Amino acid sequence: TGSKLKRFKEVAYSVIFPHSCIGCGKVDVLICLECKNILYKEIYSQPIDCSDSQLEGLFVWADYSNKTVSNLIGGLKYSYVTDLTSVLSDTFDNYYTKISNCPKDAVLVPVPLHRRKKLKRGFNQAQIIADIISDVTGQRVVTDLLVRVKNNKAQAKLSKKQRLKNAKG
Repeated sequence: TGSKLKRFKEVAYSVIFPHSCIGCGKVDVLICLECKNILYKEIYSQPIDCSDSQLEGLFVWADYSNKTVSNLIGGLKYSYVTDLTSVLSDTFDNYYTKISNCPKDAVLVPVPLHRRKKLKRGFNQAQIIADIISDVTGQRVVTDLLVRVKNNKAQAKLSKKQRLKNAKG
């Protein structure tokens, strides 16, 4: 009975608040096949390995300036569409197969939220993304290396200049 009630709630919620594609807005789907194919093509065409720079060991999964990518992360972060974690998992799983020199002993360190933001939102999207990556790669998630002590303004709608000032404090 618990699973039937849960399913009923999901169906009722989807009728009242139907999903729309994060890429094109098509109704009743989180990401349509066309947008998924475009997303895959853009993400997997050239995995970026930063090992020749000061950012050794950093791999860039996707370009946030890509509308579908920013909607995917933003949907999870601001609209609380946790169903998007399956889309993230799927896209990262396919991306990871393209990386040949990712060290197996690497750790994943999600950037923490200030405790007030975490209480308000109820989750840390960086933690969720790190957990997804860990599920795919088997790498350990380490959450106690960084501590957020300052509750900065949200940077999503700030200009580059304002973001730099906000980050400095």
